[in-house]
Amino acid sequence: MSQDLYAALRRTVDAVVAAYSSPEPWNPDQIWATRTDDCLHYIHPVEAIPQDFRVAIDKDHHIQSLKFLGPVLESFELDLKDAVIDVRTRTTVIRLTAKYDLLAVGNEGPDHGLTTDFMWLMEMDEEGKRIKRVEEFLDQSSFLAVVIERATKYAESKQ
Repeated sequence: MSQDLYAALRRTVDAVVAAYSSPEPWNPDQIWATRTDDCLHYIHPVEAIPQDFRVAIDKDHHIQSLKFLGPVLESFELDLKDAVIDVRTRTTVIRLTAKYDLLAVGNEGPDHGLTTDFMWLMEMDEEGKRIKRVEEFLDQSSFLAVVIERATKYAESKQ
């Protein structure tokens, strides 16, 4: 049983990494296929992130954020560096490096070859097949600030 559960947890880790790295970066349907409908997503450190992300992010909020930020990503790939899987608690901790390119928006040219390191703690459902809670730890200055600024300009250019 524990080997089967371990394998399920590992498949879920691989599925979420693949979902974010999809040909259409940050596709909400692919990402939420790996989560329970009541999954909550938290981003840390809370003091260093924009106000909108300082709360427990539910499905609707997360999908809205993905749709806001995703269009400025020309490409986005997560490279799984380490994974620790605890079968007893159905919890995984993964360390990732994101490699991404941003589209040109307005008078800003594209940005290529950007990287950011992440760590995600994920609690899974009883079968280990879907994520119930995500605690995301990232360097906000090298990711969210850059992508949010570009996404805001992108949204303004579409109005």
